[in-house]
Amino acid sequence: MRELGEGSLINDRANEAYVSVTFEKDGNIYTVERTIRKKGPSKARLTSPILPKPIADVKAVNSKIESLLGMDYETFISSTIIRQDEMDRLTARRPAERKEILANIFGLQAYEAMRVRAHDKAWEIKNRIAAFEERKKMLEGKILQEESLKEKLMIHEEKIKALKEECSKKEDEKTRIEKKLDELQKMKIEHDKIRSEVNSLTEQLRRDESRLDNLKMEIQNVSIAAKELESLKPLKEEKARLRQGVEALTQQREQLKLDITKLNERIQEINNRVQDETENYRKIKEYKIPECPLCKRPLDELHRSQLLRDYEMKIASLNRDYEILVSEIQNIKNTLDGELNPSIQEKQAALKEMEMLDEKIGSLTAVSSRMPRLIEEQRRLAEPIDENRKRIKELEERLRVLAPNIESYRNLEDDRKRMEEELRRIERELGIEKANKERVEKDLAEIEQAKAEHGRIIEQIGQEGKIKAAYECLERRVFHKDGIPTAILKEVIPEIEQEASKILRELSGGRMDIRFTLGRKTRAGKTTDELIVEAVDQTGSHPVSRYSGGERMRINLALRLGISEVVAKRSGYMGRIETLIIDEGFGPLDEEGRRATVEILQALRQRFSKIIVISHIDDVREAFESRLIVEKPVGGYSSINII
Repeated sequence: MRELGEGSLINDRANEAYVSVTFEKDGNIYTVERTIRKKGPSKARLTSPILPKPIADVKAVNSKIESLLGMDYETFISSTIIRQDEMDRLTARRPAERKEILANIFGLQAYEAMRVRAHDKAWEIKNRIAAFEERKKMLEGKILQEESLKEKLMIHEEKIKALKEECSKKEDEKTRIEKKLDELQKMKIEHDKIRSEVNSLTEQLRRDESRLDNLKMEIQNVSIAAKELESLKPLKEEKARLRQGVEALTQQREQLKLDITKLNERIQEINNRVQDETENYRKIKEYKIPECPLCKRPLDELHRSQLLRDYEMKIASLNRDYEILVSEIQNIKNTLDGELNPSIQEKQAALKEMEMLDEKIGSLTAVSSRMPRLIEEQRRLAEPIDENRKRIKELEERLRVLAPNIESYRNLEDDRKRMEEELRRIERELGIEKANKERVEKDLAEIEQAKAEHGRIIEQIGQEGKIKAAYECLERRVFHKDGIPTAILKEVIPEIEQEASKILRELSGGRMDIRFTLGRKTRAGKTTDELIVEAVDQTGSHPVSRYSGGERMRINLALRLGISEVVAKRSGYMGRIETLIIDEGFGPLDEEGRRATVEILQALRQRFSKIIVISHIDDVREAFESRLIVEKPVGGYSSINII
């Protein structure tokens, strides 16, 4: 069940398993009911007429049963149940293994766990001691710095004292300078006020003088403009003459252009007449019918020739008129291009050069008109300039008188600034030294703490060393297999020998006893760790393996029952074990073995009031009046029959 879990006890077709056990103790009847489920917690219930109310909690039920029986579950299993292959577990093993088996039966392996635990604790303490030693070493290194830190502290304190003295002197000097500065402050205020007034007057004087210079420059420019205006009057007359000449020439040019237009019109008329006369001439000349194509009169050759000559003369006269007109047009163009246009262009160029003349004359006239105003303004500006120059001279004289005091003030102000800078430097150095001192004091305080911690660590190392020695003693001597386990075995083995011998005498009719020997001497003089088990009969002591199967069965059963008695007694159980459960404990048997088994079971009836045997051997089953037969057909479920 421990390997497979409680679920392995539940039928595949069910969701829970239920068991009920009724037992008697000291004449009282108790019933235990237990239920386990596939899902959900297990349940337990203990009832009895002597209990005021049922006990329903699993842990409470278990505790109550242990209290009633006087033993726990493990003791009950070890003392009451003989499992398969446990009958000869002690005698079938080598002597060197028997001691360990016996130790395990009595739960002495717990001491091995304690030994391991003691070893782990000793190792843990050893590591702690190593950590303490490392910390102690570090603290000692820190403590060694105490003297050098005290020297540093003394140096810092001396520097702080010197800096404070220097700072006090500088403060006194600064106070003296500031007192002197206060005395010169009034002169400084007067000086600054006068300097401000001088600067203001100088600036005003500069502006006025600049304005006066500008006025003089303007007056000079106006004079120049007046002279230039006088010199431009002839040019103005010349410009009028040029304009009149350009206008006359322009009118003449326009008239000639008009003449050319009229001549071109006459030329066009002549061209039209020449074309008409030429067309008539062609018609008369080319006409075949003796009729005038114009007047439709009969036309003879003579008349025709006369007409042709007349047309030729008309055409020639028209061509001459055309040439005359063309010649006239050419003459007019020659006059335009050779005389009029160049003359007009020349005069226009001259006029263009004089285009700015009127504007310049107007500008010069305007400038010239400003002369009276400029002269008046010059007169008005000269008076305050003279006054400001006089006032500035007076103020500069006062500044000259104040100059030595102001120079002293400036020097003192520079001294004050230098003094303040010195004080700031001293304060910085003082701050650094104080910080250094605080660090050293902090380090010294830490050293004092380190000393206290060093003492505590030494004390802890001593305490931990004692505890470590105690755990090492437990590991190497107390919980070691040669310690308490061996001492317990030495005490328990005689008890087992006595109980087992008593039972073996009952099973053998008083013919046999059991003897235990713990260890044997080697040739080297050492004692081995063996547990020797022998049977004693009339012929002496012999190994168990020397006896027949039936005798070995009696010896092994006596050993197992003797161990169970001792286990029960040592657990604190004060009563007698009256129940025995053997689970396939007899193994494969021959005829002698089966007969011996029946005899043994008959003999055990005197010792146990209830014996439960689980066996597949028919002869063993036949020895019991009451039997529970469990059968399971192939592919079916198990069934139980009571006989």
